[in-house]
Amino acid sequence: MRLAPKIFAASTLVILALVGVAVWSLLAVGHLVRAHRDITDRSLPALELEVSLAEIVPRLLRIEARYLVLRDRAYGELLRERMARAGVDLQRLEVLLRSADEEKSYREAVAAFATYEQMIGEERALLSRGQGTRALRLSDGPARSAAERLDQALTQLTQATSAEVAVAQAAVHALESRTWTTILVTLSVSLVAAVSATGFLAFRLTRSVRRLSSATERVADGSFTEPLPVETRDEIGDLTRAFNRMALELREVEALKQSRMSSGIRSRPSAPPPSLSSCGRGMPSMPSNVIGSSRSTTALTACSAS
Repeated sequence: MRLAPKIFAASTLVILALVGVAVWSLLAVGHLVRAHRDITDRSLPALELEVSLAEIVPRLLRIEARYLVLRDRAYGELLRERMARAGVDLQRLEVLLRSADEEKSYREAVAAFATYEQMIGEERALLSRGQGTRALRLSDGPARSAAERLDQALTQLTQATSAEVAVAQAAVHALESRTWTTILVTLSVSLVAAVSATGFLAFRLTRSVRRLSSATERVADGSFTEPLPVETRDEIGDLTRAFNRMALELREVEALKQSRMSSGIRSRPSAPPPSLSSCGRGMPSMPSNVIGSSRSTTALTACSAS
């Protein structure tokens, strides 16, 4: 594998690790957002409606009592308006419920509200016929029982929804904790893997370069004898092979030069040392002003030494 693909692979590994962590973080954030949105869009509105319905039951009973005692049509219209608003709130509440306990309590509340609404209608009819005493007995009996069942069902429904909210919040907290743990672990593992791969590649490259530098110094000193091992097939490996060929050629050239020098020394004839007579005979007469020169002094010294 060439050097450029190795560097590209190490850089790509680091980038992919960071991109993977970023994608995982976005997915985890998406899960958290959906969980929070579910609580905000379903559970909290359901709790608000349930609390509002639970608060309206005592108000309906007070308005009903005033209507029956005072026989005022204004209270009758107010009672009808509040009953209609409570019915609308019950219908809105149906789509916000999810658990089986919530649906069970909701059905009980709807049945009790329908019974109470029927009792209110019968009371109106009795009042319109002038039978106020029967209307009061109906209010104190079946109507009050239906209102109590409605209040009890709404209380159970509120408790069930509160339990669902608590479970959802616990799940959100667990998901958040698990998300952060996973992100940190994934990020740590990815960074360690990426840094390890990059460090390994850098170590291999610098080790090969240091080996070549040391071998170059040994070639300069004349102590390089063994070729360097070629461990890779990249540019560093090509450089190592070229260096081994260069070192081999340098050794061959140095050996050839040494061989020629030694053979030239053996083939050169040795001249006999000159004698005094030959020095005297061969030495020309020199003027007096030259006798003190360096050349004459050297010649005389050589002859004297011989």
